[in-house]
Amino acid sequence: MWARARDLDDLPLSPVEQHVLHALTSHDTDETAARSAGMSVRKFRAHVADLMARLGAATRFQAALRAKERGWL
Repeated sequence: MWARARDLDDLPLSPVEQHVLHALTSHDTDETAARSAGMSVRKFRAHVADLMARLGAATRFQAALRAKERGWL
């Protein structure tokens, strides 16, 4: 069982996470990014916070850099 285990950080992004990440890097404001992702600003910000935690990023800019390093962007 342990031999097949994977770190949670190694799991691929869900389609929603991918969409949020691309919206985050493509738009200037949370409002326009949320609109493009088809969700409320509050939900968008919650997804961004989850992605930042998963990436161990303190800022959105750092999250984008780390996502690029992992090949998510």
